[in-house]
Amino acid sequence: MKNDMADSFHCLFQLIEDCIYIHDFEGKFIEVNKAVEKTYGYPHDYFIGKTPADFAVPGYNDLKQIRQYWEKCIDGQPQRFEFWTQTCDGVIFPKEVIINQGVYAGEKVIIAVARDMTNRKRLEENLRKHAEYDSLTGLYNRRVFFELAQKAIAYSKRYEQSLTVLVFDIDHFKNINDLYGHPAGDKVLADFGKFCLSCARESDILARIGGEEFAIVMPNTDLAQVTLWTQKFFDELSKLEIQLDQKKVSVSVSVGIASLSNENSDFNDLIKAADHALYDAKKSGRNCYRFAGLSAVNA
Repeated sequence: MKNDMADSFHCLFQLIEDCIYIHDFEGKFIEVNKAVEKTYGYPHDYFIGKTPADFAVPGYNDLKQIRQYWEKCIDGQPQRFEFWTQTCDGVIFPKEVIINQGVYAGEKVIIAVARDMTNRKRLEENLRKHAEYDSLTGLYNRRVFFELAQKAIAYSKRYEQSLTVLVFDIDHFKNINDLYGHPAGDKVLADFGKFCLSCARESDILARIGGEEFAIVMPNTDLAQVTLWTQKFFDELSKLEIQLDQKKVSVSVSVGIASLSNENSDFNDLIKAADHALYDAKKSGRNCYRFAGLSAVNA
């Protein structure tokens, strides 16, 4: 009867699709199931005597924290944690690991059950992108832009650094939708977003905040620096041609610019000042940029 139960356990142990590891209290592998061999690409005997640390990806795991989980398990508390590991051919992937005490061959052991988290991580990343990024352009959406902008402004004020906000609209965008259709308008927005991204610096915060309205926060950037950047932006934009089926179209923009100052000392003031400057740029004939409180500058 005892042998029959052992045989049944072994059969079930090998058939389970999740990776199962049996460890001694020092962490060494005593036994692994076939799912472990299949996942990692190593033969069974390769694992025996090794520890999870031998399969950890450098820099991905807090081994000190994992050791604390292990010690709690030895004290009788089941634990759950994430562990990054890699296969024999170097493929890195995350696992969700659950450890608990058990008995194997008459000895107290630690039994670990691990499941690949790759698909879950991919889903979480897709959900995060959906929540943070504009689906059409791939830029930050309005909500995230406002959050990051407020943090950037707080940082600039704390360390007495300059900061500038630009808000820009694609001129006569409605005409593109009316003439070529909304799919063409979407193509223009997507390509313009890519163009803006190519012009932005690594430290800049760029977003699509409305239909054809975009914005960028430039930390540590004063009036002279933003003037040079904006003029170069307009110069490069004048060369941009967007392919729409059999036709290429060019776009122009109107830009409003506001810098952090005593008058514009928080995000609401700053974005409002930039919006007013944008409105003034449009009144001045479009295809130009205007600084808050200053006259329009033609591109």
